[in-house]
Amino acid sequence: MNFARKVLSILPVSLATLVPALSHAEEAPWYKKNGQTVSLVRGSGDAVTVTGISIRSKEVPYARFGNWESTLSLEGSLANWNGHEEQARNTHITDVGVTTLLRMYPRGYDRFALYVQLGFGVHRLNESFINRERNLGCKFQFGESLEVGAHFGARKQFAVGIFAQHESNGRLCSENNGL
Repeated sequence: MNFARKVLSILPVSLATLVPALSHAEEAPWYKKNGQTVSLVRGSGDAVTVTGISIRSKEVPYARFGNWESTLSLEGSLANWNGHEEQARNTHITDVGVTTLLRMYPRGYDRFALYVQLGFGVHRLNESFINRERNLGCKFQFGESLEVGAHFGARKQFAVGIFAQHESNGRLCSENNGL
């Protein structure tokens, strides 16, 4: 079977917290086939654990920058935020998101290459509060992400990286305690 890459992304809920992400080749439950990737997502920070799944489209060539080239892809995600504070106003949020990803890597690599990936997207939450005091202001959020890592293997089927994501409402609402 052509399961080229499987990605387990660890999703920190604070841009200041960088958590390693490990990609490896196994057949299930997360896989890449025909360029589309399904990833399990898990991470924690600010007394919240995030667990979810994302589906990423096939990467398409975008542009060249000197010795670097880039690809674009689109990612849809569904995640559950689980708050850990006692006597919390709300301990669960469902997050549905769509993110555009720009990945840059050196041209002409064979079995090993570094990459940098930037993402920007929109998210819809089912609640605007989590834990005792975290007020996200509104249910519409923007998301930004940064990933730095390396592809390797005969078919570039492995990747190891560091991933960080931040979500906030961009001051669209009076409260803006993003995660």
